[in-house]
Amino acid sequence: MEKSVFTFDSPRIQQFSLPSNIVFYLNQNPEYPKVLQKLQKTCKYFFARNKFLIIENGWFENSRWPKSSIINKQEDLSKCNAKLSFRGQLYFWSINLTTYKNLCSKIYYNNITLLSIYFTTLNLSDYKILTSSKSLKNVDIRYCRILKEEKNGVPLDEILKFTPNITNFRCINLKSVIKFPDRNNITNEILENIFANITEKSIDNFSITRFFLSPEFDPNLLCEFIKKAAAPKAIFRFSVYYHFDEQKDVVSTALFQMLKDWNIPEQKPQIILSYS
Repeated sequence: MEKSVFTFDSPRIQQFSLPSNIVFYLNQNPEYPKVLQKLQKTCKYFFARNKFLIIENGWFENSRWPKSSIINKQEDLSKCNAKLSFRGQLYFWSINLTTYKNLCSKIYYNNITLLSIYFTTLNLSDYKILTSSKSLKNVDIRYCRILKEEKNGVPLDEILKFTPNITNFRCINLKSVIKFPDRNNITNEILENIFANITEKSIDNFSITRFFLSPEFDPNLLCEFIKKAAAPKAIFRFSVYYHFDEQKDVVSTALFQMLKDWNIPEQKPQIILSYS
């Protein structure tokens, strides 16, 4: 019989010691990427039947489809037709909308613990995919625009909605926000939505920079959010724009009184408040 030639598009049928249904399950279950990776190294058949790459601590940069670190090697993913499995930390630096869409469409399994997005613009739908990991605890967003349907920017509560269990959150707004205060207001409604979504005593570090307090901003809502979200000895940093001097004094007084009345003084959070 003429020997068949192995190709990834039409691999030869393999004979395994395990029943075929178990082999199929192992090769299709995304919750065990390390098992899949070992199987791929053992036999090319597994990759041919389920083409995916595990990306550990990936770094994507530049406006074109970038290179990502895969097991300490630089691999060009521009022509990759495999699905992607992300683990560990995931960084994006100056990526365009098209690249995000292409990359997110290839995500097979997301199990990252940290997501950092710098100097970039992306759609809310792609952000939702990137934050879908159940293990995600750290989110760092700096100088970015997150858009809804590639048009309007989304408020802070929309960004936090997809990560109710995070322990560390940082968001630094673009410098240009000062030209558009109405688009970057923290309103009472936004605070109420964040309060409703956040997990109790989950936050170790929370930091937002270059956001506007709306003219009707209620500092008591901010205090309620902190009291619900703060883990023992948490740190909250707020660098915000205020509309009038009296608002600055009212917010500062409310936060001071909240800390003074904290029920377990040795566990009270640290609050760093600055105004622009």
